[in-house]
Amino acid sequence: MKQISIILACVLIQMLCACSSKLKSTQEQTKETEPRSEYIDSQEPVTIYIANIGNLDRGELAEKIEILQKFTPKAIGIDAVYKDRKDKAKDERLKEALNLRRNIVLGAFAEFKKNGQASGITTTNHYFGDLPFGFCELTINEDNEAECIDKQINIKKKKTFYPLSAEVIRMFDPNAFEYYKNNTGEIYEFKYNENSDEENINIVEIDFEEIRSNSDDLKKINDGIVLLGYLGNDQNTRHEKDSVDNFIYTDLSGKHIVKGVKIHAYIIGKILNEYNKSKN
Repeated sequence: MKQISIILACVLIQMLCACSSKLKSTQEQTKETEPRSEYIDSQEPVTIYIANIGNLDRGELAEKIEILQKFTPKAIGIDAVYKDRKDKAKDERLKEALNLRRNIVLGAFAEFKKNGQASGITTTNHYFGDLPFGFCELTINEDNEAECIDKQINIKKKKTFYPLSAEVIRMFDPNAFEYYKNNTGEIYEFKYNENSDEENINIVEIDFEEIRSNSDDLKKINDGIVLLGYLGNDQNTRHEKDSVDNFIYTDLSGKHIVKGVKIHAYIIGKILNEYNKSKN
């Protein structure tokens, strides 16, 4: 009788173990099939830092780039074109700063014929080095609101150029660039949202006074994305319409000014989010 009881106890234990294993498997399957949106919404967004270059001259800009490079960002995009050489000493220092690491993308301007067809591209002077670049143009509507970018610009001799935002993404994550290249139409549409955190896009501004070699706060840009562009001459003039690189967007409170570099940052965040969603 005692032996029968032991056998029954063993059978019962095996049944309990089997049920527990089945329950665990069911829970794992349920977890794997949960709505993807819940997982996506919980993802931490990539932070895009915008460093204001204000009215810095080329020597001062070089100094800021040298400092930023000490904190090893993965990609730096500069929303500016240095077409002509000016001051020999300052140009030389900027050249050295731009070539400290192979992580910089420069801006460029597309050239268009009267019929709207792209005919060429204006880049930074080759004196500064053979650096990657992307065109800065944003397509605006009749209300002067930035609403899309050309996915790419094709000119004669089968040369293809991509936007500054896309080239920064290529520098940061080549796979995300391939997603942009292969999964968007002829234009990339967006609706700029000042409250970008609502879209899981994290944009942080850094003023030029904050770019110091002894700044512990700059450690946050390590392996990240930094854009350099014009936000104003100081904190108090950022929202004045004092630069050609300004666009207007509309919200419920009326018209507001937003700098072009901020829209490039927004586009980068939006594309990276879409790429991350595509992987899940």
